[in-house]
Amino acid sequence: MTRDTPEDVSTAGAKDILDVLNLLKGGEEKISEVELKLDEMEKKMDSLLVQLEDLHRDNNDLAKSSSQK
Repeated sequence: MTRDTPEDVSTAGAKDILDVLNLLKGGEEKISEVELKLDEMEKKMDSLLVQLEDLHRDNNDLAKSSSQK
């Protein structure tokens, strides 16, 4: 059985810290991607809401005109 020297322990600790930092960086990149996709979805939903409001207004106009005839 070999005994770890302080340098070995320090190197292993530094490697572990570096691994964690790389994981965090990867996580931050994924979060950024998700945020971009959410922004795109929000824009699409806003557009769909405007279309739906227009359809609702058109439907109301048609209902009013047909009831007046």
